[in-house]
Amino acid sequence: SIHFVKYLDDYYLGAMYLFIEIPEDREWHNIAITKIIVFGTIGLLVLGIFALFFVRILLKPMKDSVNLLDNFIKDTTHELNTPISAILANVEMIDRETMTVKNMKKIDRINIAAKTVSHLYQDLTFLSLGHNRSSNDEWVDLKVLIQDRANYFFLLANSKRISCSLDLEDSKLFIDSVKIARIVDNLISNAIKYNRRSGEINIVLREDYFIVKDTGIGMKSDQTKAMFERYSRFSSSEGGFGIGLNIVKAIADEYSLKILVSSKFGEGTSIRVNFPKGKSDENS
Repeated sequence: SIHFVKYLDDYYLGAMYLFIEIPEDREWHNIAITKIIVFGTIGLLVLGIFALFFVRILLKPMKDSVNLLDNFIKDTTHELNTPISAILANVEMIDRETMTVKNMKKIDRINIAAKTVSHLYQDLTFLSLGHNRSSNDEWVDLKVLIQDRANYFFLLANSKRISCSLDLEDSKLFIDSVKIARIVDNLISNAIKYNRRSGEINIVLREDYFIVKDTGIGMKSDQTKAMFERYSRFSSSEGGFGIGLNIVKAIADEYSLKILVSSKFGEGTSIRVNFPKGKSDENS
């Protein structure tokens, strides 16, 4: 259809504007949308490939460092067991009754050092070989286990004049005894390591949970989020690889144990481990 618009000025010699209405051809619109989608998708894919390439380049030094440390840990574990076992066995066999006080203090220092290295060896072994070890779940008496492990670390705590109180009730957990021992050992070891001289450690055991609380240096809120990451350390003055709590978290996830952390910088840390229903039994 033809639509009259208006006459132009006289000097246009009677010319006028006309609009001719015809059906719109939508083909160009469809072609444009298709091209936008195709080229946009190609562009995103190219950007994604470049991003992946550059991310790999940037992360390669970090990955190489982690692999190097992992390989070092695997190699180290093979060399530590025999000398550590020999030192601990000989220290235990020494007749203290015939020794002077001065020599007994020296033996205690040797014992503390050997137990510290032994604890590190246990963590290194679990980290490098634990995934190849099949679990042997059984009912574990946690009261007996915690008392035994607290006695094991008593000499180390005593070297920093740290007092340790135990409030233990009967409780059993269906779990691999080696793995629950790694949890207990690492929590007690950290409570000693990051505690103050003349500080305190309180260990509480109930039927469905246990708590390890210390009066140590504590952590800031952002540190508690990263405390279970492998190789995380929050004090350069303390030794270790920063793998203990990573092992604790891995075992806890395997057995659906829930870990709750409460820490205040400068005042101390409390770690609570809740047992899942059906896995704990006081009278088993």
